[in-house]
Amino acid sequence: MSDTSRTSDTRTPAQIEADIKRRRETLAETLDEIGVRVHPKTIVGDAKAKVASQIDHTLGRAYVGVNRVVGDAKG
Repeated sequence: MSDTSRTSDTRTPAQIEADIKRRRETLAETLDEIGVRVHPKTIVGDAKAKVASQIDHTLGRAYVGVNRVVGDAKG
């Protein structure tokens, strides 16, 4: 909202209507984004990606650890 008071608003009715239209479009976009974020498929997909990332990280650490032990045994 504007910091100016209602009495000092010098916009024309057309400008006010254009501003309302822009705000409605912005609100619609925001609501669409929220709808996507809270959609069950999105939540499940995000959870799967997080678990897969954690598994990849754990497997990578295990691989490094095994290689270190094998290297120490050879060396």
